[in-house]
Amino acid sequence: MAKKTINVTERDIKLGKKNHILACPIARALRRKSTNGHVASWATTAHLDGKVFLLPPVAIQFVRKFDAGKKVKPFKFTLTDY
Repeated sequence: MAKKTINVTERDIKLGKKNHILACPIARALRRKSTNGHVASWATTAHLDGKVFLLPPVAIQFVRKFDAGKKVKPFKFTLTDY
């Protein structure tokens, strides 16, 4: 199984767009780990370079809060493909 550590920064949060699978803070952070720029972040999964990863609970909570317009903070999480 492949693992990747993703770092969502304050800049990702500031420039991220709510309810946008290609431009939310997590998608922006994923793009820095991408080899080909093909990324997307859904409610429970992340798509990175043709692989599908389950988002951990901390990332799912972040998405829910961010999309609801609540204050969120930078954080790190690890993706594991399945």
